[in-house]
Amino acid sequence: IIEKDKQHYECQTYLAFEGEKEFERVAQIKDFIAMANSNYAGEKANIIPVIPDLLTQQFVEQQFSFAIRNPYDLVIGLNYGNVSPFILNLANMKTLAITGHENSGRSNFIRYMLSTMQKRNEATVDAYIIDNIERKLNSVQDISIVKSYSILADSAVNTILNIEAELKTRYEALMNGENDILNKSNLIIFIINNADAIESISNDSKAFEAYKNITGRYKNLNVCIIVGDYPNTNISYASPEIMRNLRDSRHFLYFDDIDSMKVLDLPLAIMRQFKKPIAAGDCYYINDNDCWKFKSVLCK
Repeated sequence: IIEKDKQHYECQTYLAFEGEKEFERVAQIKDFIAMANSNYAGEKANIIPVIPDLLTQQFVEQQFSFAIRNPYDLVIGLNYGNVSPFILNLANMKTLAITGHENSGRSNFIRYMLSTMQKRNEATVDAYIIDNIERKLNSVQDISIVKSYSILADSAVNTILNIEAELKTRYEALMNGENDILNKSNLIIFIINNADAIESISNDSKAFEAYKNITGRYKNLNVCIIVGDYPNTNISYASPEIMRNLRDSRHFLYFDDIDSMKVLDLPLAIMRQFKKPIAAGDCYYINDNDCWKFKSVLCK
């Protein structure tokens, strides 16, 4: 008989393991655990869905490898909506702008993306990086998939012209009936983490024409452009045209509170849904008028 909230209840208890003393029952429990581990070696229970305070790269690699269906799929974090892996396909991404406040995880995302692709044998990637003077991407410049690394803004012009030339070759091969050319071609990732580099491309007529071709005619030829130093400010008509194009594409990773977003005007329903302030590592993925909140992965 037990009492709870001034009510009496009759209950029965079950003693699962025999033994007159506690240490005898503990010994039987340990024997049972050993037997179960032996009978089900290599198997494990489903993890309880939870968003950890710190989502590490090692944890993602161990727990969510099952979610990868394509060599260029990237688990960018855990979705707060359903506590499941949030996946981007880099080959289908076209362009992506990353914005938010300082030291919020913007450069960490790029380092994580490159280090993950580096480990994946079936993913063939050629990455080109234009970093800023702070050299926040310096730690990945020597990995094998990074074909060039520079902090000089003007070097972005030659890089984008060379990328366009490679994509033109692929395009002509397709036009000539070489239908498997994309299966034989590496994914090109052009990372611009330098605001001055955006201006250099925009001010050079040939480079800007190359940018328009890459994001237009050649956008489906295994290429994506990631701008990692996009300012969270109102983009005016005086801003470089590339900045305006990226704003209008409405494809962002945003590392800040949703009510601090200045680049885009988001629907009121989204503003209400995500009014809670973010925690460390939290991020929003915005694609047109859709928005998802997720915990991003800390690159080890």
